[in-house]
Amino acid sequence: MCIRDRLWVDRKMRSHESRGDGDLSFLVRIHDSGDFFHRDYCRAWGEAWDALSRDAQTNSVELRGYAYTKSLHFLSSLESLFGSENFSMIQSEETRWNYLIDWDKPTAKIFPTGEDALSSGYVNGWKDDTAAIKGERRIGLSYHGTKSIASARETLECGGARLVEVA
Repeated sequence: MCIRDRLWVDRKMRSHESRGDGDLSFLVRIHDSGDFFHRDYCRAWGEAWDALSRDAQTNSVELRGYAYTKSLHFLSSLESLFGSENFSMIQSEETRWNYLIDWDKPTAKIFPTGEDALSSGYVNGWKDDTAAIKGERRIGLSYHGTKSIASARETLECGGARLVEVA
């Protein structure tokens, strides 16, 4: 979250308080793509979250947040996020640090299809982020990454487009 966004959230919280608009809540997802890449970056997010939490409490605003991460080696730097009751940190199971997974906390795993996830005991996390927001323990995600060149060719040919391969 950049400073500009934090100021926007703060202004929104204060304007809500001054108008007396009923309930206001904010849902924050850290990273739509990307991950925690450095201890200082983790600490900065922890500090930002702590500040937002204080602002929300001051302004009687409900605040919930969540993030997916493979960076389990930064768990100690992410403690303020992990320890927050209004924040769900979802540990990705496909990481070189699998031995660090705390199985008592939420995890996510990518499956070839949603059906595979359900049959393995994971809840639906591939259509929207409801499972993450609710703090579900095992969230199944379906693979939606890079497709083979043959699959791309089929897709484009069905639409009348022409696939050009670049070497």
